[in-house]
Amino acid sequence: MNLVDVAKADLAITLEDSQDGFGKPITFTDPAGNTGTVDGRFTEIGQRIDPETGLSVAGSFAHVSVVINSLANEGLGIPVNIPDEGKKPWVAKATDSTGTLRTYKVVTSAPDKELGVVTCYLQTYNE
Repeated sequence: MNLVDVAKADLAITLEDSQDGFGKPITFTDPAGNTGTVDGRFTEIGQRIDPETGLSVAGSFAHVSVVINSLANEGLGIPVNIPDEGKKPWVAKATDSTGTLRTYKVVTSAPDKELGVVTCYLQTYNE
């Protein structure tokens, strides 16, 4: 097994393992209304550093990382931004550390097709 295959296997375990890894159920709904739940990593932070100015920026910065094959097994493609406000977006739902279910829309996604993972950057969304 080459190093890429090892990395793919390790990353899938790290992201999807709810006992020893970051695995947390994340439910995706595509614009057509198809829904599936996969385990992945969910993060929402309240502050980050603007790389251009070096200043801290407060706000809600959320993202999820999931295995692409797990989405495919649920009948879903890779989530993407739907910029047209008149159309339904890709939606991701996850429960935060307080037990609150959060709903987001995908504003951008960064698939790594070599490692088989996609990271979706999210914005709070009211359905």
